[in-house]
Amino acid sequence: MRPSRRPLTTGLIHGTRMPAAATRRDRGLHEYTTAVLRVAQPSTDRYICRQNGIHDDAQRGATMPQPITLSQLDLSREHLASLMDFSVLNPDASKADIDRGIAISKEYRFKGFHTNPGWAPYVADQLEGTGIETGWVVAFPFGCLSTAAKVAEAQEGARVLNGRPWVIDMVANHGKLKSGDYDDYRRDIAEVVKAAHDGGAECKAILEAQLLTDDELRAAVELASEAGVDWVKSSTGRHGGPQFAQVKIMCDTAPEGVKVKIAGTGSFWTPMVALGCLLLGVERIGTRSAPWICDELSGDLGRLLK
Repeated sequence: MRPSRRPLTTGLIHGTRMPAAATRRDRGLHEYTTAVLRVAQPSTDRYICRQNGIHDDAQRGATMPQPITLSQLDLSREHLASLMDFSVLNPDASKADIDRGIAISKEYRFKGFHTNPGWAPYVADQLEGTGIETGWVVAFPFGCLSTAAKVAEAQEGARVLNGRPWVIDMVANHGKLKSGDYDDYRRDIAEVVKAAHDGGAECKAILEAQLLTDDELRAAVELASEAGVDWVKSSTGRHGGPQFAQVKIMCDTAPEGVKVKIAGTGSFWTPMVALGCLLLGVERIGTRSAPWICDELSGDLGRLLK
């Protein structure tokens, strides 16, 4: 079931003050949660977070949606891992790097492990019987190939992976979108989607949110959804990670049946950032920090939140 798009409360913040025994990590969570809630409800100037929900400041007449408690989010390591894609996508990755990625993916039982296509047959062989998806990227990382070339890459994935669990992450043509060539943008995605579905794979469209205006991002989500994608994905990771406002735009714009994946690199990913994405409605996270996120949110930090 898709998580609610509405902002959630952690139940950690009491009024506007932290508990006296708050640690530095607690304080960071307080500041982060405040930022997420402001993104999730930008029309509200002030609010008070309490253990039983989020309440508007009556003196200012602000309104908030009915809150949903954090207890509805499963923070077990097994469940969190099922929401994560791990990857080794750097062009100089060695076999030893790939083997480490496979071992980590097996240990945590992540949903998928993504590499560049040259490694995909080997990865699929090593993941045989685990149920972990082998990721196959199309037009990665720029999305500038012709539609015919993208379809050929997708069809090669279907041939090479031969019915085993796999998924396509294709990069959309950002230049077409920015030029207003919406029909071509949609058609380019739709043809890759057809090739993916014919080969037994779901298809994600990577929109590269960091390169788009808010209106362009909304249009990209709508057009990709019309093209039949199973997922809209924020980023290749080549431009860092999206802003929380962009995450919310994607979650708010995606129709039922189209799920949202967020990816990013570097300092973008922390356990608290991952938590915020899940609370905003994200259903898949792609990051090399997945082991850290799963360990922290299923461990001391998760218990603190509960």
